[in-house]
Amino acid sequence: MARDNNEGMFRGFLLGFLIGGALGAVFAMLFTPKSGKEMRSMIREKSAEAKDKASEYLAEAKTKTEEIIEKAKEEAEKIKKEVDELITTAKQKVDMVKEAVKSGIETYKEETKKTKG
Repeated sequence: MARDNNEGMFRGFLLGFLIGGALGAVFAMLFTPKSGKEMRSMIREKSAEAKDKASEYLAEAKTKTEEIIEKAKEEAEKIKKEVDELITTAKQKVDMVKEAVKSGIETYKEETKKTKG
């Protein structure tokens, strides 16, 4: 659980770092004296780089999400199996108690007939 929290913090830091870097690059380009053609070319290049990085981050997030979902499914199946086993055991014990009570009642009836008769 702590590991998941650390991974989340790292991802948040990484995302913030990437966004901050991209914004810094955009501001640097805007305030650096260059021709319009050079500026547009640089903006296209940096935009493509940012898009590639974002795509990589999203692919990684998708993979991690799928892994987490698979682990959750496995844990849910494990818990379901354990609960089913507990229910089966409880039903068996209830049946045993019912049989014991029934046997006790039968024995009591037989003994009371013997005493009366």
